[in-house]
Amino acid sequence: MRMKRPDHKVHPEFMLTTPMKENLRFDVMAAIRGAAYHLSLVSAAMSNELMRSSLDLEKQANDEAKAKVQEITNMMHWHIRAFFWELAAAFDTLLQWVNVRYELRIPENQVRPLDIGTRKARKDKEVWKQKLLVIEQAWLSEWCFEVLEYRNSAHRSFNWFTFEHQVFNYKTPEELSRLRRAWLRPAREGQAPSATDLLPTFERYLKEMTKLVTGVIEEFN
Repeated sequence: MRMKRPDHKVHPEFMLTTPMKENLRFDVMAAIRGAAYHLSLVSAAMSNELMRSSLDLEKQANDEAKAKVQEITNMMHWHIRAFFWELAAAFDTLLQWVNVRYELRIPENQVRPLDIGTRKARKDKEVWKQKLLVIEQAWLSEWCFEVLEYRNSAHRSFNWFTFEHQVFNYKTPEELSRLRRAWLRPAREGQAPSATDLLPTFERYLKEMTKLVTGVIEEFN
């Protein structure tokens, strides 16, 4: 049976107000800072000694250690999801900002990457042409596609990550249990697993999004 549409309507005042529009550029940077915050917590979780061990916890760890590992794993899941939510929010809010800044006059609930280039700017037309090229270059990039796909996946389930520990050429048990890297599943065809290492990849995503934002918003150049 097909579900019915809700009868509710969006409140007419549940939209961007003038003060909110004037502060969109700061909201963009707040999202960037939010992504950096969640990245720092993912990094901290990966540095925890329990997460860096490859020991068989079912056989060798006590209940307290097992619970702690599960707690840290949950935290990583939460902050990985939040990292992509904030990073994608920076992109989405940036589009809202250019819509206001260059007076594209697109209804805010219809501001999408494929649509912003179809509207004529009513303010600083020549500047907008240059900024649009910067946004388009990012939109067509591999990194932006991956960020948005990981964000979309985070709405459906956790973005599952995998740990890899030192297996070959070890001399001591400590070296055997050393965490080598952790990575996500590839989100894009042609994206190599080696290109999904959590921390280097997340740092690159953050750097690229920051570069896009500072390249579009003059105030942050």
